[in-house]
Amino acid sequence: MPEYDTHKLSVYANFVDLYDFDSNRQIIKQIVKALEKKKVERQDEILFAILLNVLQQGIEEKKDREAKGLIDLGKQLNVLPEFFLYREMLTFYEELIAYHSDKKEMHLKKCELILESFEWGGMPTFGKEMTKFFNKYKEK
Repeated sequence: MPEYDTHKLSVYANFVDLYDFDSNRQIIKQIVKALEKKKVERQDEILFAILLNVLQQGIEEKKDREAKGLIDLGKQLNVLPEFFLYREMLTFYEELIAYHSDKKEMHLKKCELILESFEWGGMPTFGKEMTKFFNKYKEK
């Protein structure tokens, strides 16, 4: 896509699974470059959604090292109260990837606290799905 708008970015956010992790990383680079020239409505919110979907994919494909750059990009996005879930998920993926690297239990504890927060925050179904993901991918 030569130009991005809110609709195109939203559609892409919902279909990142159609591409492999490496292709998604390239697409994200193109998106970021285009958005530096021309901002779009809700861009940080949509970028968070895209990054989180691709980070999950990176963990599934065992590409932790490559995923770290996406975490760095996510940390550059504006954190508004309405983006709290996105930022919390970014931290979850960051801690899971860190655990894969150094096997320090503190990273797993942070992931578990984040998973508990989904229950406290009234999102038990989402929390259960993320717990399944965590249990499947915490040990590589």
